[in-house]
Amino acid sequence: MNIYTYYEDIHITEIIPQSKLIDLWKYSWEKNGFNPIVLSISDVITHPLYDKFIEDIQNIHANISGHTISKYGLSCYRRWLAYANLNNNDIFYVSYYDVINNGFKPTNLQKTK
Repeated sequence: MNIYTYYEDIHITEIIPQSKLIDLWKYSWEKNGFNPIVLSISDVITHPLYDKFIEDIQNIHANISGHTISKYGLSCYRRWLAYANLNNNDIFYVSYYDVINNGFKPTNLQKTK
């Protein structure tokens, strides 16, 4: 079963290199029977609604907060377009890449119609 995460380098100062954390994430999920896949900005920008989505998110954030959305904030919203762009009819999981699997195994889930 596939599990996806999203990573976008937004150039934030890091205590732990994100690549090491992503490697640990992949290892922990693979060890427990999953197929871990890291999505990136290239999986987002091909979505047909990308430009409109980004414009709307920026406008909504500015209207509510009175401030421009941060790079981090925008990346949190972009991840959902990456997942939506999968066009996958199979069941899959998504997770932040700092969620380390400590024994959670895939189950046989039946897809409901």
